[in-house]
Amino acid sequence: MRLFKILKSTFFKHSLKTFCLFGAFGSVCANAANIQESQWEQGQTLLTFFEKNRIPLKVYYDLAPEDKELADEIISGSTFYALYEDSTLLQALIPINENSQLHIFKEKDSYGMRAIPVAYFTEEAKVLTQTIFAFINDS
Repeated sequence: MRLFKILKSTFFKHSLKTFCLFGAFGSVCANAANIQESQWEQGQTLLTFFEKNRIPLKVYYDLAPEDKELADEIISGSTFYALYEDSTLLQALIPINENSQLHIFKEKDSYGMRAIPVAYFTEEAKVLTQTIFAFINDS
């Protein structure tokens, strides 16, 4: 009887509708694009990255000289993120130093690249180990 009241409740009905709505939305979006976290391989260059992802090399060669220099600063082993739709690269964020990253992006039928700042935040947390320890000992 109690289960029947829960199933009949307004809260449950709204929760179920919300779950179904987001579940349907999630299944449609799940096939749209995916993010991959990867490590920049030893010896990999921006040109080899472009070739691997079928980005025209013209994008690199059309860069200003200072932007080409930034591309040479990519550190092997650094973590970068790429957004793919099927096997097509949509965007990539490749760190070049502590403060800057390369943003490679697809616009319609062409690609672009620019250096942008790394956005980050710090969060400080304190752990109360003495209180937890005292609580465990009192039990």
